[in-house]
Formats: sequence, C-alpha cells, structure tokens
Amino acid sequence: MIRGPFLKGAVWEPRAVSDEQAALLPELIDSFEAALQPAPREAIVTFLARLATHFWNEKTQTEWQILFEDYATDLAEMPLDILVEGIGRYRCKGKWWPKVAELFAEMEPLLRDKRQKLERLQMLLAKAERDAIVRALPRRNGSDIRSRNAEYWGMRLLSFRRPELTDLARRIYKALAVGDTATCDKLVHQASHIIISMREPTVYPQHRAVAEE
Repeated sequence: MIRGPFLKGAVWEPRAVSDEQAALLPELIDSFEAALQPAPREAIVTFLARLATHFWNEKTQTEWQILFEDYATDLAEMPLDILVEGIGRYRCKGKWWPKVAELFAEMEPLLRDKRQKLERLQMLLAKAERDAIVRALPRRNGSDIRSRNAEYWGMRLLSFRRPELTDLARRIYKALAVGDTATCDKLVHQASHIIISMREPTVYPQHRAVAEE
C-alpha cells in the first residue's frame, strides 16, 4: 500500500491489471511525464502579460517587464497547461493584479492532482511488472514473497523503469521466492540506499517510515 502527501492521508493500493492494460501504461506514463515538464520561460512571460491587460495600473513598461521576469522565475517549474488554467482561474475571480502566492494557490492543486495520477500509473506498472516477475520465479513452500519491506522497495525500484533497478528488484523477489532471507535483506538494504539517495519526487519520508517499520 502506498502512502504520500498527494493522497492527503488516504491509503491507495495498486490493483492488478491485465497484460493488455499493462502494455498501455508506459506510453501513458510518458505522456504524463511530458505534460509535467516546465513551461518555457517565454510562454510564462507571455501569459502573464496577457493577464496584466485585465489588471492594468500605473506601472511603467520597464516595471512590468521586471515584474514579469520575477514572476516567471517563481513559476519556472509549472507545466504549461497548469500555468494557463491557473491564470485563467484567477482572471475569472481576481479583482487586482495577483501576488505570485495567489497564482500558486490556483495552480498547486492542479499540479498535485497530475502528479498523483502519474504516481499511481507508475505504481500500477510497477505492480504489473512485479507480478510478472514473481509468476516466472520458482516457488518454495514457506517463502515470504509478500514480505512488506521487500515488497515496498521492489516496487519502488520497478517504478523507475531503469534496467539496472529492475534487475535489482528481480533479484529481491528471487531471493524471497527461494527463501534466501539473508540475500533478500542485503538487497533490500542496497535498494533503500539507492532510492533514498536519488532525487525522485514520489519517494517521501512517509514512504520510508512505512518501509522501515
């Protein structure tokens, strides 16, 4: 089960998907990742300038340009569609030229929602890959293939979709399947250090706390 701030305290468990559904997930994930890329700086300035025409005041052209540049820096990580929708939402209800915090208030819920969807797609794919790996492994009576700690770190490795990390996940599940707990523990320890050291947005302190219990 996956916990994280985007879930606002809720618990969400990725369900099993069919092979046909799993085959569609990589392309869908790629499209979400592309949509989350930051907007070009020129586009940010352009849409801020359009917004300014609705709230014009006595600023000089130079002052507006400085303002746009500062706002563009503050909003540099916003994807284009979220930027446009957030500005549009403020335009429909704002009475004055917004502080950048007011624009963030419109955009951040949209960004959280899109990131949550991406995270869930990644975890669906990771579960599908994990299930496929486990089905192909030799099983041994008494082996704890659903060990909570190994299950968590194995799926986190798979969610990166990187060959070397997928291979490490396979080795974790194989060690579980044959009952080699010493090797499994060693590999899980290695996996946790790799993931915690990486700058990956869906690995949160809450996740680590659950995994390390």
